[in-house]
Amino acid sequence: MAASDRRARLREQLDRLRTPQLSVAVFVVCVGLLLNVEPLVLTLVDAADAGEVVGAVLAVALLVLAYSQVTWPLVFGGLGQRRLVLRATAYAFGVGVLCLALGPHWFDMAFLPVALLFTCLPVGAALAGAAASIATVVWGALRFGSEVGEAAQLAVHTVLLAAVFYVLLRLATMLRYVEAGREAAERAAIVEERVRLGRDLHDVAVHHFTAIRLKAEIATRLYDAEPPRARRELVEIADASVQGLSRVRSLIHGYRHSGFGRTLAEAANLLQTAGVELRSELEVRPEQLPEVTEQVLCWVLTEGVTNALRHSSPTVVIVRLDARDGRTSLQVSNDGVLPTAPGGRRGHGLAGLSERLEAVGGTMSSVRTADDRFTVTASVPGEVCR
Repeated sequence: MAASDRRARLREQLDRLRTPQLSVAVFVVCVGLLLNVEPLVLTLVDAADAGEVVGAVLAVALLVLAYSQVTWPLVFGGLGQRRLVLRATAYAFGVGVLCLALGPHWFDMAFLPVALLFTCLPVGAALAGAAASIATVVWGALRFGSEVGEAAQLAVHTVLLAAVFYVLLRLATMLRYVEAGREAAERAAIVEERVRLGRDLHDVAVHHFTAIRLKAEIATRLYDAEPPRARRELVEIADASVQGLSRVRSLIHGYRHSGFGRTLAEAANLLQTAGVELRSELEVRPEQLPEVTEQVLCWVLTEGVTNALRHSSPTVVIVRLDARDGRTSLQVSNDGVLPTAPGGRRGHGLAGLSERLEAVGGTMSSVRTADDRFTVTASVPGEVCR
């Protein structure tokens, strides 16, 4: 492994240490390590010769290494389930061998492999492994001269401590999953915000670029025949550019429409420039709309008018706004759909509108009729203010 990769993994592990699971995880790992060292202390007190001490030191070193190789990735992640199972099984086997070989000082730590087996293995395999571990301890106790009652008490002691330590291990593992879930939620929120920003930028940019293109075409046609009107169109192009830039900047900082009435007036001005009549049939006053409803309907109106100019050659655009049965509906309809227009097929703008409406529990439909009319209908739940 390259030095840069090792440094990156070290930084990642250090970052994980700064999570809320740190206290529980470190407690579990450190307590387990101390329990692995406990038999060594007892052996040093009762050791009959140097060989027994050396053997105990080597055994404890191996146990500490094996225990850390299981518990650290278990509570902090970074190791596959299969490798965790193999390491936990190897640790349990090692503890069992030491209990049979080195005597009673090692029996009290038998609950550690039992807890690790239940944490890493499926229930059936964990039960089999735990039964084997407890049987090994009981057999070892009887082999070293313990009474049957003492061996049974040791088995109960092992089971109870294993249950307590299993809960601690599961708690540390669950905290890791909670932290991972929090990070995933943060990443999802970032992605969602990027999608929203991209969608809003698309709608704002397309609307204003359509207006600029339309006015530029008119100014070009009128440049020689009607210079004063051409100049007015050029001034409006400059105003539309400034307004579009302002809205893009505002969008990045949390753009909100100025209101349905203002949006409708801007749409009427744009359509008038293109020689298109706007008919508005409003059964609800814009100021009666709830804020959330007004915002999303502003987007629907803007996209509907923009689509009419981009994909049709309309003579009239009809805007209907009404509210009944606890829902507010907006319909934007235009004639003159071009033969090459994608009748009934949704583009990026309509797809973005559908996502906005779904976010507030609304619905949207778009249809092209046989008389070359295209209609976008949006419906949003919520009572209007009377």
